[in-house]
Amino acid sequence: MKIVEENLSPFASPDKNRKNRDKSMGKDEYKRIRREERKFAQQDYDDREKNAPTQYSFIKIKTSIGKHPVINYLSTFTNDEIMEGKKHLINRWRRDPSK
Repeated sequence: MKIVEENLSPFASPDKNRKNRDKSMGKDEYKRIRREERKFAQQDYDDREKNAPTQYSFIKIKTSIGKHPVINYLSTFTNDEIMEGKKHLINRWRRDPSK
């Protein structure tokens, strides 16, 4: 059995990050599917916006003051949570865009 490779035209326009429809699918069916996908994406976005954002609060403790004892404190946040909160403050994000 011989495998036939299809040569692509060098003059074909590049794909501009679009989801090209499968030619076996009709135009009306493709439009209906895309409409449903956009509807679900919008519902997901609206659901995420309804939830309250994660609240972060930071305090700065300076322990290198002369003639005063060193302050020991325990944080309820992990270092990863602190770094994530700082990233949100710097970028002025209400919610994490990757979620």
